[in-house]
Amino acid sequence: MGEEKSARYTIILGVCLLLCLLMLGRMLVGRSESEAPPDGTEPVETVPEEQQEPQLSLVMTMSESDLANFLLQYLPFTPRGLAVSIGADETASMSMSVDRAELEESGLLTGHFRAAAQLLPERCSLAGEWGVRAEQGRLRFTCLSAQLNDADLPQTAAELVTGAMANALNRKLEELNVAPQRLAWSDGEIEIYA
Repeated sequence: MGEEKSARYTIILGVCLLLCLLMLGRMLVGRSESEAPPDGTEPVETVPEEQQEPQLSLVMTMSESDLANFLLQYLPFTPRGLAVSIGADETASMSMSVDRAELEESGLLTGHFRAAAQLLPERCSLAGEWGVRAEQGRLRFTCLSAQLNDADLPQTAAELVTGAMANALNRKLEELNVAPQRLAWSDGEIEIYA
């Protein structure tokens, strides 16, 4: 009789195990499309809405001379002989000469570099290359290289110069009520879309 009970329990255990495996398989595979949901309603196929990008329009085309003029208006120092080059590789290169005294007064020379700047000649050459992108309605500059009299600027000084250039250009764009969302680059000009 003990063997008979053991065989029954083994069969019941096997059936329970088989049912559990079937339920797990159904959960993993999902229910069939012909099967109605438990509340008796018919299944409704939903199609996700496509996220449409807002339609941007060309607001302005900025040439190298436009960029130079904007910077001349708003930089915290007066550059002389400002030369700007816009490349299709999404970079802007600039070179200029500037008075050492104006650089010191602008606040762009800080810390140890301010003391070292005393050794610079009265007129210095400032050059560099910056990546520019549109982000949240403003232009963001990234310094790729910056030199003062052919010597690399320390990172903090390069960041200050980069910030001054970005602020100058963004101030002009704010005056024009332009909030850039996308830039299209070609050699010699940048198309600004908003």
